[in-house]
Amino acid sequence: MRFSLFLCLIPVWCFGQQIKLKSIKKYQNDTLYVGVRNQSPIPIWYEALKKDTVDYSSQRFDLAVIQPKDSIYPIAIIPVSAIKDTSDISLKEYINYRFIRANPRAKHDDSYAYELPYAKGKKYEVIQTHGQSFSHNTPTSRYAVDFKMPIGTPIHAIRGGIVVLVTEHNTEHGGRDFIDKSNNIFILHSDGTYAQYAHLDYNGADVEVGDVIQQGAYIGRSGHTGFSTRPHLHLVVKDGNGISLPFYFNIRPKKKLKSGKKYLRK
Repeated sequence: MRFSLFLCLIPVWCFGQQIKLKSIKKYQNDTLYVGVRNQSPIPIWYEALKKDTVDYSSQRFDLAVIQPKDSIYPIAIIPVSAIKDTSDISLKEYINYRFIRANPRAKHDDSYAYELPYAKGKKYEVIQTHGQSFSHNTPTSRYAVDFKMPIGTPIHAIRGGIVVLVTEHNTEHGGRDFIDKSNNIFILHSDGTYAQYAHLDYNGADVEVGDVIQQGAYIGRSGHTGFSTRPHLHLVVKDGNGISLPFYFNIRPKKKLKSGKKYLRK
């Protein structure tokens, strides 16, 4: 019996930023067993996907969340005879999978009441709400809400969770060509969904990846970056596939906000 253990870094890009994972490779009885260890300060989801050719997935994990410093093992079981070059193994040749910062099959908690995204005692105008034709008409933005805000307005978390992505280096704004130039904060929720706070100011995030945030906590400052025609906050709740989900604020009666109306956070 031959047994050996190898750890190597897996460079993985997720939501546009790299996450830190290490592969666990063990050779035993002329078979390679592969697992994954999470080196990031945030939970990471592993999802097995269908492979059209021979699939060496262990079938043990279809969908699994890997907590920080935790592992899942094995995700693949590969006969050495099927490996062309044991010194340079591309796992994608043998199984189909992905890593992601939120649950791609998340079931949203529709009973949850979200806070308005600004300080208590303040009120701001809604300039675009669910399903409107200007830019809230695609699966990724259908249930988004835009609040008109001066640059630098303090932003507060609509729901508690863990910060899983921060972008704050962008300075430009404009039409659709600037859609990838937005500054963002992504906060993962307990049901596997996440909130995206978009168009933040340059250096406008006051949280870091891995921070645990309480509902209502201050997280950063609004801005005018990315696909933005005027200063505002774009707010949307999504699953791990980036599909927007219906959500409602702590306002009675429970219904979507109206464009052109100002809402006070009590």
